[in-house]
Amino acid sequence: SPRLWTLVAAIMLTLAVPSLCEAGETTRRLFLDDYHIQSMTGLSRVYHQPVKHPVPVIMPDKPWEMGSELGRSVNWVLGIEWSPTLGRYRMWYNAGDYRRPCYAESADGLTWTKPVLNLSGTNFDGSGSKSNNIIDLGYAPKDPATTPGAYKEQRTIIIRDDLDPDTNRRYKAVVLRVPERTMRLLFSSDGLRWTWSGNTLFTNSDCYRLLHDTLTGRYVFFGKVVDGDGHRNVTMATSVDFNTWSANQHYFEADATDQTLGITRKAQWLSDTNRVQPTYINAQAWTDIYNMPAFIYEGLYLALPCIDDWTGSSPTKTQDGVLYPELMASRDLAGPWNRLDRSPFINVSMKNATNLYDQGMILPAQPVRVGDELWFYYTGYVNTHAQFQSHGTD
Repeated sequence: SPRLWTLVAAIMLTLAVPSLCEAGETTRRLFLDDYHIQSMTGLSRVYHQPVKHPVPVIMPDKPWEMGSELGRSVNWVLGIEWSPTLGRYRMWYNAGDYRRPCYAESADGLTWTKPVLNLSGTNFDGSGSKSNNIIDLGYAPKDPATTPGAYKEQRTIIIRDDLDPDTNRRYKAVVLRVPERTMRLLFSSDGLRWTWSGNTLFTNSDCYRLLHDTLTGRYVFFGKVVDGDGHRNVTMATSVDFNTWSANQHYFEADATDQTLGITRKAQWLSDTNRVQPTYINAQAWTDIYNMPAFIYEGLYLALPCIDDWTGSSPTKTQDGVLYPELMASRDLAGPWNRLDRSPFINVSMKNATNLYDQGMILPAQPVRVGDELWFYYTGYVNTHAQFQSHGTD
């Protein structure tokens, strides 16, 4: 829930040059790299971090947002947009142990309401009540109480597509099937009532994001693959019609520099004497890319690779870690990506900070543009990756 992107503000004021496009529209040239620089003397490039909003903007407060494993929890931002038709911001998110796909809306992007939709009775509480803000996925997800991992059948990543002439496909989504680990394709006219196309895609792990690449007319799927040593790497697949897709291939991974920086950062986490987690560094230290939301801004591809610094005491060495996004940029999705300064773009809070809600993990979605600002909504976790049960009920 950071409110400002000061990097953008700095670029606009000191390093952005308005330029007329062929259509006569003005765009900004972002000086994240040297693409528009012929020569530079006596200057240094400094990247700024967003300013966090002081308190969370959405908190779990409904019965279906509770649970015994994660306590009260809002798990993932599934999608967010400004709707000019409705005149409000719209957000989709997962909540509770069952990760039910829920909906909220806001007039200003800060104060959110959870409207009663009367669409879905999948509370899994036996009542079948539809008096909730859970969207209708168009199929019956398996019950996580009886099917291990079935909560992932509701992790629905949503994008809006205003270019599709078929209004029934205005909203598009992908969601994981369990236990097959293949991806469903969903369509909706309003983002609330969904239809499964019947198509299933390639296999994928449990993290993924979508990008509507309006620069090339493609849809891009960024997934995750876990190799035999437990390392997480980013995959990518593309489509021109959201029906037929390329293979889901290895795309991006942490490199040797990430490993070196990861060791330094873990020492910083441990240096905070008030911090509960992580309590120590694994003997086999490693850094991975957990997932990678990407977006287009002023004709440039930007991405938020979520860094996973392995830490903690999980019996499975790769399962615990501090997670946070960096920022990188590219002129072409084929790469290469400019990793900028590799510092945390939105950093976890230290243990002695106020309003503690994001000292263990930060998982962002693509931002929404608000005037001359970009607002990055993210899920902030008190705990590190494998320590859900040791931090009470929030």
